Amino acid sequence: MKRDARIKLFSFKRLVLSLVMGFLFLVSYLAGLFLIDSAGKKPPNAILAVIGWPRWLWILLGGQFSDDSMVSGLTFFAACDTLLYAAVAYAVLSALSTINPRRAAPDPPPPPTPGQFHTSPANSD
Repeated sequence: MKRDARIKLFSFKRLVLSLVMGFLFLVSYLAGLFLIDSAGKKPPNAILAVIGWPRWLWILLGGQFSDDSMVSGLTFFAACDTLLYAAVAYAVLSALSTINPRRAAPDPPPPPTPGQFHTSPANSD
């Protein structure tokens, strides 16, 4: 059985899976915040910082917090959060793939030699 000692640093499947996981984490986190808000409680600032971290980047890039730029601001926040969580998920998936690498398929058996074939007359009763 051959074993490949190399570890793939980039994998398209891992990239797509991490982007989906990053987006799903953001959506589930926002759903949790919505449930907290609908219960009439105010979430702590530390919980809001998990999704509000791109605020300083938005300001540095010249973004304004106004009604006119609400759609572009929310899109920017969602993209930044998704990319951050996807990067974390990609790192975790890469670490898991190095811990549990795929096993190489076993080599196929060698072809039979002519001496292994049985040649006996067929009975046609």
